Amino acid sequence: MAAVDEYEKLVLLTNTNRDDSIVASTVEDAIASLVVSDNLPVDKHPEKKLKASFKAFEEAELRRLKEEKPGLTHTQYKDLIWKLRKKSPDNPLNQIAEKP
Repeated sequence: MAAVDEYEKLVLLTNTNRDDSIVASTVEDAIASLVVSDNLPVDKHPEKKLKASFKAFEEAELRRLKEEKPGLTHTQYKDLIWKLRKKSPDNPLNQIAEKP
């Protein structure tokens, strides 16, 4: 049980999830009115995205390597992809090292 004044504080809060200043009658208007902030916080844990980014890199590079170097075993392709990934600018860990 909460006291009356505590209850009123909880109930009379303003809803900060609603923005009535945006008026849109179509989905396109609603999307156009959304604002994306350019000053997003720096990702402090890019290693969490390593697995997904490696999979995407591996799929793209595997196709390219099979065309360039046909006849290798799957393990050899995987080793080449791993070595390329270590040097790649798309690697999130390399992006951390480049930032001051």
